[in-house]
Formats: sequence, C-alpha cells, structure tokens
Amino acid sequence: MAFNLIEKSDSIEGAIETLQHIFQVQHVTFHLANVNFGPIDSPFVRSTYPPEWIARYLLKGYVDVDPVVATGFSGMLPFFWSELEIDERSMSMMADAQAFGLGADGYSIPVIDKSARRSLLSFSADAPTGTWKHYIRNVAADLAEMAHILHKKALMEAGCRFSVHLGPREIECLYWLAQGKDAGTIADILIISEHTVRSYLKSIRHKLSCSSLPQAVAKAITMRLITL
Repeated sequence: MAFNLIEKSDSIEGAIETLQHIFQVQHVTFHLANVNFGPIDSPFVRSTYPPEWIARYLLKGYVDVDPVVATGFSGMLPFFWSELEIDERSMSMMADAQAFGLGADGYSIPVIDKSARRSLLSFSADAPTGTWKHYIRNVAADLAEMAHILHKKALMEAGCRFSVHLGPREIECLYWLAQGKDAGTIADILIISEHTVRSYLKSIRHKLSCSSLPQAVAKAITMRLITL
C-alpha cells in the first residue's frame, strides 16, 4: 500500500509527507543533485523541515559543512547519521539543528542511476539511537525501494533536464585523467591501447559537450560523475 501511495503522489513534496506519516519519522528530506549540471548547493530539494529552519540552513551556508550531504553525495551505501565523522564546523551545525528542535540522529539512502544522476533520501529521528537503529533495520528494504521510486519521480518533476551516461571504461579514463595521467599512462593502467583511450576521451568530451579535456574533467566533478 505504501508503495502505491508514493507512486501515485502528485509531487515529491506530497510523497515525502506521506512517507513521514507512514513511517512515523520526525522529518523527511529528498535531495536531487546537479539539476542542470548545477553545483551541490543548488539542487532540487523537498523537505518536511519547517521553513524557518530551511531559511536558516541556507542563510548560514550549512550545506558546505553538512556531513549528511557530503557523505550522501560521495558514497553509495545507506548510513546512520550517528556513524558520521563530525568535525568542529559540522558539530556546530548539528547543535544548531538540535537547538531548533530537530532530531540529532537520522538515516540517509543515496541513489545513483546508470546516468550517474544522484539523489539522497533522508529520515530524521527524535528517538534514542538504539531504538532508532532497530526500527530502521526492520524497514530498511522498504525505505531503499522508496528512495528509488522518489528518484524516478523527481527526475520527471524536474523535467529530466540532464542526462549523461558514461560507460565504465569512460569513467575509468576520466578518473585517471583527473589524476593527471596522460593517455599513454592511462592505457598502461587499464591494459588497453592508447588509441582506445583517446577514443574514450573523445567520446567523453562529446557526451559532456566540452571543447577540452580539462573542461570535461571539471564538469564531471561538478556533476559527481567522478570524485578526486
């Protein structure tokens, strides 16, 4: 029933409110990164957080120190917020959130599709860590499926304004190029011909609509196709 309700929701905003109600969590946030190849701090975001907190979050520039966002858009596995490494700046943000009445713990599910488009579905908690983890482990499979459903719905709601698919070899070539390796060295690393590497790099430039390889690397990093 929950899956049907989410799929039939008219919008992501309505869907996350439904999730909040069904799973009885404090808040739900859905984050679709890189709309129109934008930077991580200007994505498609829908949240049940109060508008006052969202405004404060943006005003304080918390996206730059938010460990949930950083981990969610660089990793691939679901994670509990209590397991994150928190530095001093992040700790200040988390303390501010708690002072605002928001739960200190949560659970986030990264999604990355075949076109390297990323999203992050997060649930925040107002419960003891042990109780929260026990609850999440019982519903984790359902939440993961919800995350993928919302990812597809968000792409449609955003108008599918970006779609780039790089093959595994193209991503490998791009990664090593970003590490400063030339075509010959990349060929040695991947045990393929230099001609093949150059063909991959040409294809990458075409797919990313870039006139140079340095531009392609920069764009790929911005889009989270590769990380350094």
